[in-house]
Amino acid sequence: MPSPRSAFRTLAAAILIASAVLVAGCEAEFSTGEDQIDEASAELTIKRQYTEQYPGLELVSLDCGTTDVKAGNTFTCEGRNDNGVDLDFKGTVKGVDEENDKVNFSWTITRAVTDGSAYEKPAVESLRGVGAPVASMACPSFTIKKGEKIKCDVVMSDGSMATAVLTLTDSNGAFEVSLDGADSQKS
Repeated sequence: MPSPRSAFRTLAAAILIASAVLVAGCEAEFSTGEDQIDEASAELTIKRQYTEQYPGLELVSLDCGTTDVKAGNTFTCEGRNDNGVDLDFKGTVKGVDEENDKVNFSWTITRAVTDGSAYEKPAVESLRGVGAPVASMACPSFTIKKGEKIKCDVVMSDGSMATAVLTLTDSNGAFEVSLDGADSQKS
């Protein structure tokens, strides 16, 4: 049986990879669309960089707004990754190379909302790892934010119902899980 600490490391890494909610970003350059940024170029660039930054994940949809091509201006994008996490992005124009018709910009993920399914399997495995006879779990949609407490419905192996509480321990999706009235397990 894995120790709670080794289960924490393994499951925290799985959630970080699965959810890809790190509020990190990248810088990029693409051609301008005259006086406005070219949304299609921004979208392609963010999709490519997202896949590079989060190996094994890709954005299945991404829709960016536009802004004037001027340093300091911002634009927003909404997307969804193939793990079911809805993401909001903020892009910032860092500079403009008018001679070469290029825009340098950076982007960050500003909000991540999961349908809860990415958390169910690791939480069940964590509870089983400490001997809890959990058969299955269903978690609601929630915004991934440090300190959030999410109540999930649990079916125990004997068919009885229980409640598990996921407590998000950071903004990257790591969590502790407990059955209502039981000690929590880090995941």
